[in-house]
Formats: sequence, C-alpha cells, structure tokens
Amino acid sequence: MSNPDAIGVLGIVGSPRRGGNTDTLVGELLRGAEAGGARVERVFLSDLNLNPCLGCWTCTRGGKCPQRDDMELLIDKMTRMSTWVLGTPVYFYAATAQLKTFLDRGLCVPKDTYANAKVFSVVTLGDTTPEGASVAVELIERTMKFHGARTIGNLIAHNVLDTGDVREKPALLRAAFEQGTALALNESAAKKLDPSAST
Repeated sequence: MSNPDAIGVLGIVGSPRRGGNTDTLVGELLRGAEAGGARVERVFLSDLNLNPCLGCWTCTRGGKCPQRDDMELLIDKMTRMSTWVLGTPVYFYAATAQLKTFLDRGLCVPKDTYANAKVFSVVTLGDTTPEGASVAVELIERTMKFHGARTIGNLIAHNVLDTGDVREKPALLRAAFEQGTALALNESAAKKLDPSAST
C-alpha cells in the first residue's frame, strides 16, 4: 500500500512511441522513484485529447479554459504530484508536437500548482552528440521557470535513434533509475547528466 505522505512523481511522456527510448527512460526513472518510496504515475500525452491553445487569454483573466478536453484531468494529476518528469525525443531540433501542445496549454494550470512543483526533464535524440537537445531542454526549463516551477535537472540521452537503443546502454538505464531514487529522497538532481555514450 502506497504512503499518501510520500513524494509524488508524475511522468509525462511526450513521445508518441510507447516502449520507445523516451518512454523507457521515464519508466526507469519512475521505477527508481518508486523504489525510493515515492508514489508514481505515468501519462502518455498521445493518449489524451489535448487541443492546441486558442490564444483567447480567458485563463489569464480569471476565467476557466473554454476547451473541454483532457487538460483538466492532467491538471488534477499535476496538482497531486509534486515532482514532474517531462520526457520528449528531439523532433527537428525541438520537442514533439505533443509536449509543445501541453506546454502551450500551461497557462490554464493554477499558479500554486507550479509554485509547489519540481521539474526534471528527459530528452532523447539520435544525434551523435548531446548538443542537439539544447533547444528542447531550454524550451522545457524556460517555460517551467516562467510559471514559477523549480527545474532541478535533466537527463540527455544522445545516439539513441531506433526504438530500443537505450536498452543497449545499461549505464544510461542505471543513471535514470538512480536519478528517480534521488528524486524520491528529495535529493538535488545533477544537471546535464549524459551517460548515454557509456556502456
């Protein structure tokens, strides 16, 4: 039985591929967090009905977003979990459309939800160097900082193009698991962790 007072870690997967590299790393991180005593949950943005932001500004003027989709369900999960793990592969130098839509809709998330949140990002890419993840990482971190959330680190996994590539990198899987345990124990996360070239 899970401890209701334990830290809650919510994995938000922005990849459309279940079982892909991003999903696998987020899953390992959540597995480590659970081993450390955290309550964990994972959502796949591609499974949700999330419409693009309309730019109507209703939510910023004290009103509620006029769109009736799964964003309300996601906000409820975000409110109940104090730590968020945002995962995305790099698509044309940036995050996926699924994650970008989620970030764009973030204005309708209550400010106190952000104020209580810590955000860790997982970014995967097929490039042979980690520099190609910089735009996606910056997008996530600047967006979260804008809303008042605390960004606590990232795991960048380069040279993982095909589905299952990360499973051939035990050091990377171990790093994700250990990072999850650190999050559960409320330890500081290491910045720009990139052990993906190791075996």
